[in-house]
Amino acid sequence: MPNQNKMGVIVGSLRKDSANNKLADIMIELSKERLNLEKIEIADIPYYNQDLDDNPPREWMRFRGAVENSNCILFVTPEYNHSMPPAIKNALDVGGTSIPNNIWRNKKIGIASMSRGKFSEWNSNKHLIESLSFLGAVVYNDYSIKLGPPETVISNKNQIKDKNTEFLIKEFLEKFFAWAG
Repeated sequence: MPNQNKMGVIVGSLRKDSANNKLADIMIELSKERLNLEKIEIADIPYYNQDLDDNPPREWMRFRGAVENSNCILFVTPEYNHSMPPAIKNALDVGGTSIPNNIWRNKKIGIASMSRGKFSEWNSNKHLIESLSFLGAVVYNDYSIKLGPPETVISNKNQIKDKNTEFLIKEFLEKFFAWAG
């Protein structure tokens, strides 16, 4: 049974100095008084392999449990090679390839994305939405936010550069959680 007050946050980039990881941290900080956002780690999840379905690795079980225990999931992701990052694709497969145990079915999803290319976020979001929709997740474009190049959004002090963008992020989180709650 999901925790009705918990939003799981999955970051698509595994880079140590990832701008999207910084964005996720900022989102958690901006909303900590009103929302319960908690990161769900995907870096340690072994690649999906159907041979392991009968005896899944503990990392798969930890990940599946964290998603199942979240009321909704927020993906914070860059675009990689005109699509979603491979770590996210693997997480989708680990959580949803086995139909009877599909953790994505009816899970409410929001997407925040930030990439260097002019329209890169659209590419990542499109493929992520297609995959999640196939897995039975509930995704609405109204509940995604595309922020553009990281250097225009996040300062070197790991803060949102301008108040308008900060307002948009807060508004996005409030609306998404109200819808998903």
